[in-house]
Amino acid sequence: MRSTSPLFVACSLGLALSGCHGSSAPTTPALEDEGAPPPADLLVAPAGAYGSVILHEGAPYLFVSFAYVYEGSEPPAPAGPAPATVALLTPEGSCTAHVGEPVSLSTGECETSTTIARPLTGCAGPVARVARVQGAWPEGVRFMPLDEPENQAFTAASELTAPRHREQVAAWMGEEAIAGRPLQQAVSAHARLDAGADQLETSAASFLVGPSDPECDQQVEGRTASTLRRGGQVIPVPDLVQWQGVVTYRGHVAGILLGAPHMASLVTLGAGGT
Repeated sequence: MRSTSPLFVACSLGLALSGCHGSSAPTTPALEDEGAPPPADLLVAPAGAYGSVILHEGAPYLFVSFAYVYEGSEPPAPAGPAPATVALLTPEGSCTAHVGEPVSLSTGECETSTTIARPLTGCAGPVARVARVQGAWPEGVRFMPLDEPENQAFTAASELTAPRHREQVAAWMGEEAIAGRPLQQAVSAHARLDAGADQLETSAASFLVGPSDPECDQQVEGRTASTLRRGGQVIPVPDLVQWQGVVTYRGHVAGILLGAPHMASLVTLGAGGT
C-alpha cells in the first residue's frame, strides 16, 4: 500500500504507536490440536449477530452509539432493547458477559463527544473487540491479542532485527520514489502473531524524503504490507493496516480483528486465506 501525507507520522498497526525501539515479539498461544484450515463460513453469522466492544479505562463496554454533544444538549438516548448477556471471546475461549445499563462515556479529547455504551461484566483478561450479541462463538475459537508495536527510527534497513521485516523495508527503500530523493527521516513498525499453523505479519514504514530544508518540497512515502503464512503458502492480505488481534481455530487464523476508536469489525479468513 502506498500513501503520501503532509505530516510525518508512523503507520499504525492497531493501537497508537509510541516509543522508538524494536518490534513486537512473536506471540504463540497455548498448544492446541492443529487441523485443516478453518472453513470460510466458520465465523459467518446473520446481520446483527455481532456487536462492537470498546475499552474505557481498561474495562469492556458494548458500544451503542457515538455523538457530538454541544453546550446545552443531552446525549442521545439508546434505541431498542439490549440483550441480558453477550458472548465475549478471550484467549481461553468464549465467555458469557452480563450487560449493564447504558452509560455516557466521555471519549472526546479536543472535541465534545460522548459514547453511549453498556458495561460488560463477568469476564477477565483481554477480550476481542467484537462480541456475539446473538448466538454463540463456534466451539474451539480463541482470541489472540496483538501486543502494541513500537516505532523504530532507522537510517538503513540493516538496522532492523526481524528478517522478513528487514527484507520488506529494504525493498521499499529501493523504490524510485524513496531511493531517488534524499532520505531525511525513516521510522518503521512490525507486528507478528504466531497461531501455530499460521503466522500473520505486518510491516509498515514511513519515509520523509526531499531537500533538507523543511520549507522545500518534502514528502512522506508510507508503505504497509501484510502476509499470512499457511502450509508453505505466503498469502498477501491486502489493505490490512490497523488490527488488534486475531481469532484462531485449531492453530489457524480464522479472522482478523480490525478496529477504530469507537467501532470494530471482524474479517474472516477461509482455507485459502481470503
